[in-house]
Amino acid sequence: MGATGIEVLTPGGRDASIPWTQPGSRGGAIQRVDSKRQRFDAGAWLLLALLAGAGCGKQALHGTVIPNLRPTVQLTQVPAPADTSGTYAYEVSWAGYDPDGRVAFFEYSVDPPSRALAETVWVKTIANRKTFVFRSDSLASGSAQRARGFHTVVVRCQDEQGARSPLAAASFTSTTMAPGVQILVPSPSTLLARAVPAVVRIEWQGIDPDGIGSQKPASYRWKLFGPSSEFTPTQALADPDSVRRFYAPAFAGWDSVGGDVQAASLHDLVQGQTYMFVVVAFDQAGAYSPVFSGDSNMLLFRVDPALSLGPQITIGSPAFTYTFPSGGYYTDPDFYVRVEFPADLPIQLFWSAKPAPGGFIRGYRWAVDILRLDDETPRTDEATDLGHWSRSTTDPGIVLPADSPGAGGATTHYFYLEAEDDLDLRSLAVVQFTVVRASFDKELLVVDDTWFTPDRVGTAGCVTSALGQWPSAAELDTFLYAAGDKPYRCYPAGARSPAGVFAGYSLDTLGTHFTTAASFNLRRLDRYRNIIWMTDLNSAFAYTGPYNTFFRPMPLLRALSAPAVANPLSTWLLQGGRLWLMGGGSAYSTLINFDAPRSPDNIFSAALGELGPGRLMYDNAHWKSEVRVLHSFRARRSARAVGAWAGAPDYTLLPETLFEKSIATDPLPPLRTGTFYLTSYAAEHLFKPNSVLEHLAGEPPGTPASSVLDTLYETQSGEAGSGWPLMTVYHGREASLFVFTGFPIWYFQRSQTIELVDFVLGRLWGLSRQPIAR
Repeated sequence: MGATGIEVLTPGGRDASIPWTQPGSRGGAIQRVDSKRQRFDAGAWLLLALLAGAGCGKQALHGTVIPNLRPTVQLTQVPAPADTSGTYAYEVSWAGYDPDGRVAFFEYSVDPPSRALAETVWVKTIANRKTFVFRSDSLASGSAQRARGFHTVVVRCQDEQGARSPLAAASFTSTTMAPGVQILVPSPSTLLARAVPAVVRIEWQGIDPDGIGSQKPASYRWKLFGPSSEFTPTQALADPDSVRRFYAPAFAGWDSVGGDVQAASLHDLVQGQTYMFVVVAFDQAGAYSPVFSGDSNMLLFRVDPALSLGPQITIGSPAFTYTFPSGGYYTDPDFYVRVEFPADLPIQLFWSAKPAPGGFIRGYRWAVDILRLDDETPRTDEATDLGHWSRSTTDPGIVLPADSPGAGGATTHYFYLEAEDDLDLRSLAVVQFTVVRASFDKELLVVDDTWFTPDRVGTAGCVTSALGQWPSAAELDTFLYAAGDKPYRCYPAGARSPAGVFAGYSLDTLGTHFTTAASFNLRRLDRYRNIIWMTDLNSAFAYTGPYNTFFRPMPLLRALSAPAVANPLSTWLLQGGRLWLMGGGSAYSTLINFDAPRSPDNIFSAALGELGPGRLMYDNAHWKSEVRVLHSFRARRSARAVGAWAGAPDYTLLPETLFEKSIATDPLPPLRTGTFYLTSYAAEHLFKPNSVLEHLAGEPPGTPASSVLDTLYETQSGEAGSGWPLMTVYHGREASLFVFTGFPIWYFQRSQTIELVDFVLGRLWGLSRQPIAR
């Protein structure tokens, strides 16, 4: 790939509310849209972070309920004059902040209990300061500089929706303000034992409010508790202050580090074992941090061997999304994600990663075609030197510059993504992507993705009479492709085949029986400017059991539309290919993999997330409201089929009504004994308003947006009712002409089917049919 600029994606993915730009010209700089990074403000961290009530949601515009954000509270404290001998006092001030509302009131408690389930007495107030007076504790000796006892004031606030802030606390002795310490990584919780690998680094931050020259504590002491310790992890969490009372004030036997050291690495932890890590801060006068809590200085964790693999990465683009089975460094080519992208178009990639419960992703870095994964050479230019690791970032994606292989050619590249979590564990994902340039040197490909009854050989090598509902596989081939005026083998003398509805067009055909999604790639399609893809509803149900001596596999379209599968059809459409999707089961095949729980399997709704971005019907057909699959009797040309856009054909040339076959219009084929004259068909149709408006190229500013989705046919009678869009043409800027037909064209009268075929292939696509005898 060339040395070109890249674009950094914003968190949240591509959305209309986020400004998206295309990459600059070759050699341009990075176009950074936005970046959200996790930060820790040393001045704002809270000594305690016990969980409080979550509160109710808040109402936003258009009736959307958004979560109510918790308020926060901060403390400051200064010594105050005591009113009697043998006492000391501190004035504690607090300030509350609610990011999405207002603080209603505060609550404080003095020396709250730390035992699990213990009742805390709270005092409610709207004041923002109070002087607290405490009795002085005795000193150990006349020369001692620290008191034996301490007192703690804890404050919280509540917003108007009932959400409470995390707790803020300050501790005092008669001689000093006590230091505090907060474990940061992994984040502690009284409700959750953090899962960690067998080697873990624990980080913390301390503060000495009245430190001289620095607010860093003078030293720290820490200890790891296991099942055979004086306190088991469960006992320590049940009564945290009992640990303090047992070891204070000397904390003999604990590991000690200086105030500049704010981390400890633990090794040789037992797989599956639960531990408790406790850290205490000391100031210059020897006072220690007296508040012991499972949300601040005590970390309960469990050793999980699976987490040694690192965070679990998900990577994708508009054409695919893939989640790796677990964390790990996936350097084996068998685990590469293989996708194809069109030439001359920017390559958009997005990603995320799942850390261990309670953890977070520290950052990502990436490279393209890097020669050695252990090459830590910095980039000479962050925007253009893609062959080295990028700087660590929390951005959830990028847009790589377009690649331009030669005519009909392809180039292959490797994209490397590394994710790092708060435990310093890393995972690697590799995407092998091939950039393909379509040649479009052939006019038309017809993909038969149906599965009808196959022929069966009878006596004298002749095919037995077709049974069951029309058509069988052979009958459909004849209906579509037959050259016409040819004798039928083993049929009565004089029987001649009629010309197929596609006869006379220059086309290739492709059957999908036993073709897998893994073996189907863009190079099977990129020679064709136009493709017709047919999938019927019965095949879309994907019967996989025995069918006589054959099997009915899943339609290829359904397999290509599954989650985590890169659909080459989507890439081919981006290259400018024109698709006619039809058959009565095509929409179902592309959406059934996303069927929501408890939703009927013949209804696909945008409101439930079944019909959404990344799906062929949404992105390309532009059906974006609700799709239903019900039976209908006929199809009627829509009164809304007016065209009038540049290059639009005359829609009135379409048959006004598409009728079912009858004896008068379609004679029964020779030897046909099964059902031939059907009375209903599977109709895939829109069921809710589906306006698609765009501003056309070259329009002056202020011009109203125009409709770019035309309805050609609507349902008529049957379960589906009448008037629902059934066949549409998208002619906007986001794709070349895309025709969707939610019915099997072989259901209707042959002459009308030919008119429909000639309209799409001839009048919409500009293809020519050679004269044939009918």
